[in-house]
Amino acid sequence: MNEIYDILIVCYYILIGINLIFYAVAVASGYRIFKYLLIYLITAASTEVLSNLIRNDVILFLGEKTNAPFYFFFIVLQFIAFSLFYKNVLHKRRFSYLLNAFITVILFITALPYLIDYKLIMTFTPWAAFITLPILLLMSTVYFTDLLKNRYGYPFINIGIFLMIGCSLINFVTFPFQAGIEDHINKLKLLLHILPLLSLHLLFLYQCLLYFKSQIQPSTMLR
Repeated sequence: MNEIYDILIVCYYILIGINLIFYAVAVASGYRIFKYLLIYLITAASTEVLSNLIRNDVILFLGEKTNAPFYFFFIVLQFIAFSLFYKNVLHKRRFSYLLNAFITVILFITALPYLIDYKLIMTFTPWAAFITLPILLLMSTVYFTDLLKNRYGYPFINIGIFLMIGCSLINFVTFPFQAGIEDHINKLKLLLHILPLLSLHLLFLYQCLLYFKSQIQPSTMLR
């Protein structure tokens, strides 16, 4: 199972790299709605690079070998990126207007324990995920209902986000009960964590390819 997981991790890294290039090109060509997803991709790639550097003893964070701070910043930036994406694609104007204040309140609640005790940022806690992931899941569900009424949208991106956030939420909610679990169960948990991430990036890639296809003029398309 370790070999399978290692292969999937490599595939995940490759997909992040491909999506980074494609979404950067899309944003540079003027498709601004993808800039929020590009922020997420940059955050994910940076987190993976920094975490690997720490695991391999290349760098330390404030003298400690922990990637907990990067995990916290990733969760926060993920929430900001996806929230702004949904704010801009939702056709429910009242809901969209309320989102700015709502996002600010959620970010304050998320950061509050760390503002009270800054040392918490050096430890893994499910607090940030527990606060932000249900909100993202709610936004994704609202967007599903929006897509039923409007033909134009980003269904593949939303499916990917819904699957990834849903599985991540289950993982983080059960986090306190994972201590001391058997090795084969832990490996299965890792697989269940990486598979939704792969699905997310494959669906991101497909949606981006659909955008590029839509930009090709009919006269230049191969028949």
